[in-house]
Amino acid sequence: MDSFGEEQLSDLPALLASLLTEDQLTHVTGEPELLDEELTARFFAGEGSHIVFPCDSSLIFS
Repeated sequence: MDSFGEEQLSDLPALLASLLTEDQLTHVTGEPELLDEELTARFFAGEGSHIVFPCDSSLIFS
């Protein structure tokens, strides 16, 4: 999987908007951020930058 560049990571709301549809974005309830290093190491072997964001359950269980 390709990694996001530094420029893309500098504006996480814009990056998230490019990845989700308008309808999906209505379910986002907070600001996106990068997953911290400890969790990246645990779940992704320390590879890449992973965006996390709060959302209501309708985004996942629609």
